[in-house]
Amino acid sequence: MSNQHRELKENDVPGAKLVYSLVEQHSDCQLQRWLACRSLPKTGNRSELIDRVNNCIKCGADKDIAVNIDGGKWYDKKLEDLKKLYTTPTKQLPYKPLNGWETFPSCDIPKHFN
Repeated sequence: MSNQHRELKENDVPGAKLVYSLVEQHSDCQLQRWLACRSLPKTGNRSELIDRVNNCIKCGADKDIAVNIDGGKWYDKKLEDLKKLYTTPTKQLPYKPLNGWETFPSCDIPKHFN
């Protein structure tokens, strides 16, 4: 698995994606969560939060989700999902019985049977 498959996306982490088209439409709690998902400071008044989010978007860092958010549980979940996706389940062949074999009953087949 390459690194591009192991990075977190906005849809992988709850609160990492802005719901509304305008940053100003979000609550302080939503903005703080969005900033926390990018390991940015989430303290300050509303105007500071909005400025911080807008600056992050302008510089292109809005897609960089921190893998350690919430103790890394979303990163671990994504790795588990990718492992399930890229590994095929192994099919185990059935065991043949070791005892209890008997001679197969046979009988004469008629001459023109086939």
